[in-house]
Amino acid sequence: MEKLINLSNNPQGLEELKNKLVTSGGQSPDSGSLFMGLSMWGIFLGFIFSMVGLAFFRIGKKDRDMKYMVLGVILMVYPYFVTNTIYIILIGLFLSFIPLIFKRFF
Repeated sequence: MEKLINLSNNPQGLEELKNKLVTSGGQSPDSGSLFMGLSMWGIFLGFIFSMVGLAFFRIGKKDRDMKYMVLGVILMVYPYFVTNTIYIILIGLFLSFIPLIFKRFF
């Protein structure tokens, strides 16, 4: 377990924390990072949302609807740029429910 950094009245602690975040890319070495800063859950959920994106893309291609095609591409690509698992879930769910929201309210 990592030692805790005391930040109260300790400017060296703040500097140490800043250096640690910069050198580790925001991920602690023992945070379970496997590939590109993603955990196993991040990789799995990125794959699931990419498959949803592929389905949206295929629906859009079949119906010639650019909204579905663009949304599908976004769903397939965004997991490569988001490394936090919670953000992958939130963004993926939001993007997946956009067609339902537009059909119902617009």
